[in-house]
Amino acid sequence: MARSLHSGAMESDSLRFRDEAATQRWSACLARALAAIALAEQTFAIHLSGHLGAGKTTLVRHLLAELGIAGPVKSPSFALLESYNGPSFSVYHFDLYRFSSAEQWVDAGFDEIVAGAGLVLVEWPEQAAGALPVPDLVVRLALAESGCDSVDESSGGRGDHDPSGGRGDDYLSGDGDDDLSRDAPRTVAVTALSEAGRRCLTDVARCWSRAGPG
Repeated sequence: MARSLHSGAMESDSLRFRDEAATQRWSACLARALAAIALAEQTFAIHLSGHLGAGKTTLVRHLLAELGIAGPVKSPSFALLESYNGPSFSVYHFDLYRFSSAEQWVDAGFDEIVAGAGLVLVEWPEQAAGALPVPDLVVRLALAESGCDSVDESSGGRGDHDPSGGRGDDYLSGDGDDDLSRDAPRTVAVTALSEAGRRCLTDVARCWSRAGPG
């Protein structure tokens, strides 16, 4: 893990989730850290990258549950955006898998949405590279034993790994890209790109050290 020379706050962290229970515990730590941010007054953006099945939507589901958002969390694979009302702030969950150019982000009016206050979660941010504002945190996930531990930037992170078993769009039209490998071990790399992100990541790491990966 790296630390800022100026503030002592964390700039990056590397983790391994043994199973979905570990994903849930880390999501609880992230939710606790986010609760300290005035999300009713400012935007906090988290980008989630990784191949299909890496665990992006599963992490989002656990995070929203820990934030007190009740009810099912649908993958926005087709709708592109699902919005939720949190206890005191709004949550915007984007899935840009189907984007073919950065211009689609602006054409859809999404830049106006993220200009306001609330929590912004973006899956497949690579599909709109250059159009998105710099996030506070970047979370990169990979199946630990899949041979796909790094994001293939040349293909927008999509790569050749297809946990859908060839079902493609029909698979993605359901509950998202994680269901076939939800309990598999994962590697997670988190990078903070703002001062708010560094403070958040530091709080998450402190909580995680107490919760433990077991």
